Amino acid sequence: YVSDRMVEALKEPWTAGLSIFPYSEHYYEKELTKFFEYMAAGLPLIVSDFPNWRAIVESSECGFVVDPARLGDAVDRINWLQANPATHLAMGVNGREAVETRYSWASQQQNLLEFYGRLAG
Repeated sequence: YVSDRMVEALKEPWTAGLSIFPYSEHYYEKELTKFFEYMAAGLPLIVSDFPNWRAIVESSECGFVVDPARLGDAVDRINWLQANPATHLAMGVNGREAVETRYSWASQQQNLLEFYGRLAG
């Protein structure tokens, strides 16, 4: 367990949560836990441009997708976020709100319980 205060202190120097993976079908259908951890911490995302990852970032307005073969693009986005603190903050807030409203247990529990009910027959 890490307290909220410790998380705040640890993330203070961070600009964004990065998940840059090479193109692979393995990741096309995946949603990484780290996305939601970064979003919950109020960090904008910079992620590889895979369909599911793009959908999360765009629907939440919480960061950028980049071509993983062009790491300079990720560096450019980091520099842009540092030069644009208001947008950096807004993306972080958007991500946190998305976690709280769309990606939390409270927002998903009924769907999961209904799914289990259908499986049980």
